[in-house]
Amino acid sequence: MPATTLAGAIDQLGTIDFGIRTKASRFVRRAPAAQAVPALVQAATKHKDGYVRFRALVLLAGFGDPQVRAVMLPAIDDQNDRLREVAYAYFERNPDPSLAPKLIAKLETEQSEFVRPSLIHALAAVVIICVWIVHVYAAIWVRGTIRAMVKGSVTGGWAWRHHRKWLRELVTGKRDDKGTGAKPAE
Repeated sequence: MPATTLAGAIDQLGTIDFGIRTKASRFVRRAPAAQAVPALVQAATKHKDGYVRFRALVLLAGFGDPQVRAVMLPAIDDQNDRLREVAYAYFERNPDPSLAPKLIAKLETEQSEFVRPSLIHALAAVVIICVWIVHVYAAIWVRGTIRAMVKGSVTGGWAWRHHRKWLRELVTGKRDDKGTGAKPAE
């Protein structure tokens, strides 16, 4: 029985028949966003079938609407582990450093073996974004660093201020390994 309305298609997202479920997903994805997003928000938050809520949340994430974040935040605390997994995956792709404390707290309580990897990936995404921001800031802050990255060389003054030992080795031609056995890469 093909879905002829958006609400009917959303209800069919939970059917056991793969073909019907796929056609329902296709119907929802092809619906205008102005109609599909509110219907998916409603289904993801209030539908009686947990699997329909999961499928609606997955489809909602694909629309990229600003309302998605507001639905994903409470999904982190939902009892349905599928909803939590989708929410963690969403925040992995859309990292928000302000969520870091909440995600770290979830590490202690998250028990689902299928959901925990998504939580860890979401946290890693937040950490990587923060490290990247600090790295760019440091590159701009230390005068001469951008020039060194672009041209591939540094001035003697820059080398003296930041890497005196390296500059001494270049000038004297001697390498001070201090018994570490380390050899330069060739």
